[in-house]
Amino acid sequence: MKVFIKRRLRRSSCISLIGGVLMISSSALAYVGMVPKGRFINQVFSDVTTTTGVKFGSNTNPLNNNAPVDLYFDIYQPAGDTCNSRPCVVCMYGGGFTGGDRTGPGGGQEALALARYGYVGVAPDYRKWGVENDAAHKIWPAGFVVTAQDARACIRYMRAHASTYRIDTARIAIVGCSSGAFIALNVAFMDNPSKIPSVVDTNIFGGIEGNSGTPGVNSRVCAAAGNSGAMLDTNWIQTISPPYAGYQSTPDGWGVPTDTGTPTSHWGPYFTYYGITPISVRLTHVGLLSGTRVAAPNQHCPGGFVDSVHMFLYNAICEVGRKSAPNTNLALGKSATQSSTFGGMNASRAVDGVTDGVASNNGVSQTNSEAQAWWQVDLGSEKIIDSIRAYNRTDCCQDHETNYDIRFGEDGINWETCSYERGVMRSPSTYAIRGGFLGKYVRLQLRGTNSLQLGEVQVWGRDTTAGTGTLSYNHVSTGPNVAVSRVYAVKTYAGAIAVPREIQGATGDIEVFDLAGRLVRKSAVKGGRVRGKEFLGVKNGIYLVQMRRAQN
Repeated sequence: MKVFIKRRLRRSSCISLIGGVLMISSSALAYVGMVPKGRFINQVFSDVTTTTGVKFGSNTNPLNNNAPVDLYFDIYQPAGDTCNSRPCVVCMYGGGFTGGDRTGPGGGQEALALARYGYVGVAPDYRKWGVENDAAHKIWPAGFVVTAQDARACIRYMRAHASTYRIDTARIAIVGCSSGAFIALNVAFMDNPSKIPSVVDTNIFGGIEGNSGTPGVNSRVCAAAGNSGAMLDTNWIQTISPPYAGYQSTPDGWGVPTDTGTPTSHWGPYFTYYGITPISVRLTHVGLLSGTRVAAPNQHCPGGFVDSVHMFLYNAICEVGRKSAPNTNLALGKSATQSSTFGGMNASRAVDGVTDGVASNNGVSQTNSEAQAWWQVDLGSEKIIDSIRAYNRTDCCQDHETNYDIRFGEDGINWETCSYERGVMRSPSTYAIRGGFLGKYVRLQLRGTNSLQLGEVQVWGRDTTAGTGTLSYNHVSTGPNVAVSRVYAVKTYAGAIAVPREIQGATGDIEVFDLAGRLVRKSAVKGGRVRGKEFLGVKNGIYLVQMRRAQN
C-alpha cells in the first residue's frame, strides 16, 4: 500500500517546479462541480469543436539548407464544455518521420476521440525528417531530437496560451502513433542534453528545446502514451519521469520491436531500440505508473489506440480530486462459467471467497482436459479493473496451470490480453494492471491442452456507476442541515493537517483526501478545532480538505 500511494503522489508531482516556483495544480479543484458524470471514462461529449491551422512556431530544416518552416496545429475541444481548466493531450501523427500529416492516425484522429472523452486534443505539425534506411547513421537520431523539438514547441505554446484554450498547465500529456510514438517517448524521457545521442551535432540540429516558439516556457508533460513506438535507451526513464502506456501488435507489422532489437524494415536498422516490454519493465522498476496493451498480430499502429489507453490516461492525468469508490473484489459471488466442468467442480467455486485451493472443501473449479481450457467471470457491468489475483489448487495438480493468458472484454466474445503467465501459476499470483482497464468480463485461458483448476479468482477494482463523482464546490448534501463548502488544497506540517484559514471558526465535519481522491481522515470540527487526534501522523504532502458546514 505504501508503494501504491507513493506512485500516485509521484504521478501528481508533474505539478512540481515551473520557473522555480512550486505550482500546486488547480485541476483537483477546477474540475469539481463542472463536469458530466463519467467524463474521461466515457465519451460523454458527442460534439467536438475543431479549429484548424493555428500557428505555434517557426523553425528551419537543416536537411534543406535551413529553409524556413512554419508549424501549425489543429485543436479539438468538447463542444458545450463549461470546465475552465481542462487536461490537454498533444497528439503526434505517424508517417515514418517522412510522410503523413497532422490529421492522420496518432494526430487528429486521436485528438478528436480524446475531445469526446473531455480532453482538449491538439494535433501539431512536425518537420519531416530524412529518408528511411539512411546510411550516414546520423540522420535518425538527429531526427529524434528535431521532431521532439517541434512537439515541445507545441507544448510550450499550449502552456503559454492556457487561458485562451482553458487548459490546466499541470495536466498536459503527449501521445502518438508510429513515428509519433517515438516522438512521445523522446519528449517524455529524453529530457536533458546528456541524453542526446553523441552522434548528433547539437550545433547543427539544436538541443532539447530547439528555438521555435515561446522560449523559456516549461515543456514537460505529466503523462505519455504511444502506439507502435520504441526508444533508444530505457535508462532515460527515472523516478521523476512521467508515466507511460504502450500499445502495439506482437509482432509489429512494420518491424518495430516490442522487446529489444532493431526495426526489420523501417527507420534505419543501425541502433538498438527498446520496445514496450523493456519500457514497461523499466517503468515498474523505478516505481512509475505504466500500462501495456497488445493488439492483434502483424499490424502497425492498430486502431483503437485511445480506447485501449484511455483508462491509463484517466488514472495518470485526471484522477486527482476524484472521489473513488473503494477498491474491492468485484468478482466475489458473480456469475462464472468455464469451457467444461469435471466432476461437479463448477466455475462458481472460483468466486465463492474460499482461497485455500482444497477440492474437498468445495473450493476448486475444474475443466476437463482440453485444448485452451478457459474460465471466466461476468462482473455484471463495466468496472475499472486495477489488478487480478488468481489462487491455484493446493491439494494436487498445481502444474496444470501453465502458460495461460488473462484477458478482459466488454461482451464476452471479443477479448484483449492484459497479462500472460509463462510457467506454473503461483498461489496466489497477482497481476497489477497499471493504469487500469475498463471491462465487464475477465477470462483465464490456457494456451496448451490440459485441465484448468482454480482455487479462487479475485478481480480488484472500482465500480464506475458509483465511483465517478467528484468533490464539489456547490453540491448540497441530502443530509439534514449540512452543506458542502468549497475544497481547499493544504500542505501538512510535522505530520499534522492544519484547518484552512478560510474555514477557521466553522462548525461541521471535515474530510481530508489525498491527491488520488482517497479519504485519509475525517473528523468533526467545532469552532475551527478538530476533535480528537485523527489528523496526527499523516504523511507530509499536499492534501484536499473539504468542509461540510453545519447549517443554522
